[in-house]
Amino acid sequence: MVRPDAPLRSYLLLAPDPAANSSGEITARVLYDANFKHTRLAILSGCHTAGGELSDTEGVSSLARALFGAGVPAVVASLWAVDDEQTAEFFGAFHRQVVRGVDPTTLLRQAQLQWLKRHTNPWRSMSTWAAFELFGATSSNGRSG
Repeated sequence: MVRPDAPLRSYLLLAPDPAANSSGEITARVLYDANFKHTRLAILSGCHTAGGELSDTEGVSSLARALFGAGVPAVVASLWAVDDEQTAEFFGAFHRQVVRGVDPTTLLRQAQLQWLKRHTNPWRSMSTWAAFELFGATSSNGRSG
């Protein structure tokens, strides 16, 4: 959930844990303070996950930005609302290739091209493949991939 009015209150919603009195919400503030230095890529495949307040000097205050603060060098996030079923299908092949060590930039491009070839209505398919953008650096040397 992106909160453009209060970016640090934007949150990821995970399963609640009543035993630990946890609602399952992880706010951007908590993400900034986390340490994900061994995580190379985060995928935020929910709706509008790249959204947030736009600053002239600092860009968008999104959940992706909070993950950068936690040490994640690359984040895939969505620019608009996406269909759950199509998104799951789109990222199925993507995830199988990520574990093989293929660069996420290359993977996202390949997944987008494959999606275009498989779907006959380019405008309908565009709402899925074009929604996702990769932010950050993806190569092991820290430079953009």
